[in-house]
Amino acid sequence: MAGLDTITARILEEARQRAETVLKEARAEAEQLRARSRTQTEKECREKKERGDARVQELLERGRSAAELEKRRRILAYKQQLLHEVMEEAYSLLLRLEQEEYFRLVEKMAVKAAEPGEGVLYFSGRDLERMPRDYEKRLNAALGEGASVRISREARDIEGGFILAYGGIEENRTFRALFEADREAMQDLASRILFS
Repeated sequence: MAGLDTITARILEEARQRAETVLKEARAEAEQLRARSRTQTEKECREKKERGDARVQELLERGRSAAELEKRRRILAYKQQLLHEVMEEAYSLLLRLEQEEYFRLVEKMAVKAAEPGEGVLYFSGRDLERMPRDYEKRLNAALGEGASVRISREARDIEGGFILAYGGIEENRTFRALFEADREAMQDLASRILFS
């Protein structure tokens, strides 16, 4: 039986050696798999991080662009509000001119607007009440030859300035109409003064 024990011992030894070899190979393969897996995982992590960083940069850039756009929009709105306030204040100043200065300005406007023939000037009720007594005479003296005006006692619903009529044609020379006609030029001028 010693031979059988020897054969059995040899078979067991070969099986043990074979098991150790298989185990070593399995461990080596497992280590290789872990290394490849680690490398792959690190690569995927790097790629995801790079994509994430790129996305963050894109979002930050969008945020900056949106913030810059909003800032410019608000500045523009503020400038437009300031221009509107300046224009309204200028208009209000015209309406609040002292009587003599106001009617001197209206006289200059009437001289510029007058045409040959007789025209009729319409004023607001307020202006008719505070108008100098000899104002019609003063206006006609300032007009060129062939032009004359008559001041109507019919008050019009206007704030300042006048309406000049020749026949059935009326020309709106109120301050509001003149402001509206020259609004763009006046806003450009105000803008250069305020924001340059």
